[in-house]
Amino acid sequence: MSCDALLALLLAANAAAVEEPKILSWHTGSVLSVAVSPDGRLIASGGGDDTINLWSSTGTLLSSWAGHSGPVGALAFSPDGRRLVSGSDDHAVKLWDVKSGKMLATWTAPKDEVWAAAFSPKGDKVVVAGKEPLIRAWDLKAGQANAWKGHVGAVGAVAFSPDGTRVVSAGFDGTLRLWEPAGRLLATWKGHTGYVLDAAFSPDGKRVISASKDKTIRVWDVATGKTTAVWRGHDAIVKTVAFSPDGKKAISAGWDKVVRVWNAETGDNLETWEGHLEAIFALSYFPDGRRAVSGGRDKTLRIWRAAPGPYLTPPAEPAPKPRRLARRHRPIVHAPETAPGPPTWVEEEVSDDEDEEEDFEPEPGADPGPPLALTALVLILLANWAAWRRSRV
Repeated sequence: MSCDALLALLLAANAAAVEEPKILSWHTGSVLSVAVSPDGRLIASGGGDDTINLWSSTGTLLSSWAGHSGPVGALAFSPDGRRLVSGSDDHAVKLWDVKSGKMLATWTAPKDEVWAAAFSPKGDKVVVAGKEPLIRAWDLKAGQANAWKGHVGAVGAVAFSPDGTRVVSAGFDGTLRLWEPAGRLLATWKGHTGYVLDAAFSPDGKRVISASKDKTIRVWDVATGKTTAVWRGHDAIVKTVAFSPDGKKAISAGWDKVVRVWNAETGDNLETWEGHLEAIFALSYFPDGRRAVSGGRDKTLRIWRAAPGPYLTPPAEPAPKPRRLARRHRPIVHAPETAPGPPTWVEEEVSDDEDEEEDFEPEPGADPGPPLALTALVLILLANWAAWRRSRV
């Protein structure tokens, strides 16, 4: 085999290794929600198995948290990465300490299955939504809550604008609604012809993208409320969307089992990532913009290379000890069935005693990713050797 042929084969093999998604398997039910910590070191996933799993950025399982008694359809990290909020079909919203895995508080809405949650950019407020036509919001410092009424039907998503001055919600009534953080409805956006299942602000806060049962993604101008573009390409329901950290790209996924990458300015479909075996329910970019993570009905998460650069950057600090939290916690105190007032916070007692924890090992065979540095060195040496051979001919 000639040097040029060998070099071509190595380049092709390296490209394939880099682009192959990392597969994370531990959930025994569908992966319904994913969130990446602000520093990019941790991934949280919520499952139909009622658990929350915490992973390192390299795909190593660090811990599995029990506490919910229903599918976990909503997750969001606080801006400082120290807390995680979760929502479930068990009508509960829980606040967790990320470092220790302890539940800090629980609030419940007796009739509502919680499908969406978002922290404010300052980390002092949380909004959640779900099966009921309400958005519930509370001030974490004061413990005061209120409910916003506007949608006619379930609410599939909520998101704060980057500056914290606006909240967008996506409804099964086919509309998006723009709110002030105090709960005043500012605008109702119409355009989709089916349920609106997800919505996300651009990093500059000037645009919103939305995903719908009508198989389209719409781009909205926040200032005018007008649709500026409609992206088509999916063959089935679009369940989830996300902007890249620089706002130049966006990703979407849904029932057709693929992730599509879009040019956020032109609407061109740049790439299609295939790998999931069933519908995809959740997506998130990493803060570096080089990676994205998805989760779906096939019970797996997949980490994708979204831009050139290192594939999987190890965490800068040692990972927490793998552990499964004890399933003991105080009974949830339910709020009254009338319009929500101040939430009832319940301090959860979870012992740190080693004898009362259920320890387990991470998933066998966890792989930190392809050895890019070694491969790159080999390629450089081969390229230099090939150039030297040509110069001698």
